[in-house]
Amino acid sequence: MKKIFWGYLLAALSITIQMADGCVLVLPPPFLGVLLMALGCRELRDSSGRFAAAVFVGFGLSILLAAQWLGNLFGVLGTFPVWGIVSGLLRLVFDWLVIGGICGLEFAYGAALHGAELKVVWVLRLLALVPIWLGSFVSMLAFFALVGLVAALVLEIVFAVLLYRSWQAYERLQIALAIAEAEARRNG
Repeated sequence: MKKIFWGYLLAALSITIQMADGCVLVLPPPFLGVLLMALGCRELRDSSGRFAAAVFVGFGLSILLAAQWLGNLFGVLGTFPVWGIVSGLLRLVFDWLVIGGICGLEFAYGAALHGAELKVVWVLRLLALVPIWLGSFVSMLAFFALVGLVAALVLEIVFAVLLYRSWQAYERLQIALAIAEAEARRNG
């Protein structure tokens, strides 16, 4: 879970630098964060089938994001928005699979790992895209884009906090299970 959290932060905290020659530099590259998340999912894939699916989607998404990052860096992609739309939709699917994996861990261990809260914030993040899209396509609704961007930023922070709490709850669960197993060996 640690890799999933740190990968999420790494992917979410990217800074975009627009260069004069039309090239775009994004630091840190988002594909590194997604790759780290996919590696974290790979560690947990035996615990939940959703993590196994997330590994597949995460590795594919990281390859797509790496190609997009290189294309933007060398100015090859230009203003062609399809890459961004496809990678954004795959990222939504990837996040949903990660949340499903966390919910699977909750079910398997009977522990609260904030899966339901993460689902609610994911849906709200999806809904926050609507005013952003409206403001992008209709210039008279630019205010909606600003409201959507602020809402999306707040929801990203809430999602990160919940993901952190999920990771910490999972760590406490693993420690409790290790202690119980050690006591069972000692007593039995």
